Amino acid sequence: FHDVEIMKRLRPDSNKDDLNKLLAATARHGRPELVEYLLRIGANASDQPDGGSTALAESLAWGVRRAALYSGSSLSWYGTRTKASKYSVGKALKTIDVLLKTGARWRPKDKSDVTELRRGLLECEPEVTTEIVQRLWKSGACYSQAINDLVRTPAIRKHLEPEARKLYLLGFDVRTDEQKAKDERERDAARIWALNQLASKY
Repeated sequence: FHDVEIMKRLRPDSNKDDLNKLLAATARHGRPELVEYLLRIGANASDQPDGGSTALAESLAWGVRRAALYSGSSLSWYGTRTKASKYSVGKALKTIDVLLKTGARWRPKDKSDVTELRRGLLECEPEVTTEIVQRLWKSGACYSQAINDLVRTPAIRKHLEPEARKLYLLGFDVRTDEQKAKDERERDAARIWALNQLASKY
């Protein structure tokens, strides 16, 4: 499904059609206009027994990755693969926003749910992860453990080095061991400099 007008002509009916299944499918394909329409006619974004949202899970696990692979992540002139920008995955982010405004919650059922989102984020520029973590965390859409699981692997932490300080301010320490050692050295150097400055006054 790609067009709201076509969807309207099909006249989905909550008594005959599985609107929640349609919602999940449109969210997976990053179609925010269709998601909004289905929500207006009765689709339930919080369809899981634990209050989680299938549509949000689909948008996170597959919508972001699909947008990255088909819109932004591509081969450069030099044969290296570029990462998808925030702009490239804009429709996926908009879809996530639409769902979060309804109170949708991300409740990963197992490691595979987290792994699929992580794979998608590794196809994107690091700031995309920060954007998604901010959205999930500030809206109260998931538990902190889910985000910590998302950013726990060495590969994603290395990928997120440019965003480490922003994520730290949100309460998530994604620094690599190398970054932590560097930060410790900088703190020691600053402390020694301050002590020397103080000693020079006497």
